[in-house]
Amino acid sequence: MTFTGDDTVRVDEIAWAAEYDAARERIGRLLEAVTADEAATLVPACPAWTVRDLLAHVTGLAAALSNGQMPGADQ
Repeated sequence: MTFTGDDTVRVDEIAWAAEYDAARERIGRLLEAVTADEAATLVPACPAWTVRDLLAHVTGLAAALSNGQMPGADQ
């Protein structure tokens, strides 16, 4: 990770990829035993979202970032 003079942070791509892989592994282990009913459970911190919705959001964002697609302020 590199800090620049304008207070932005540049993450080393290799370190970022390793962190993403580690997070993916942790999420995968958590979800191995989740049933369809549990995946349909509403998330207390995001009451309009189910566990499935939240997972889709987290993995979709990671996939976009890994492909160089950076969401803008309106996304």
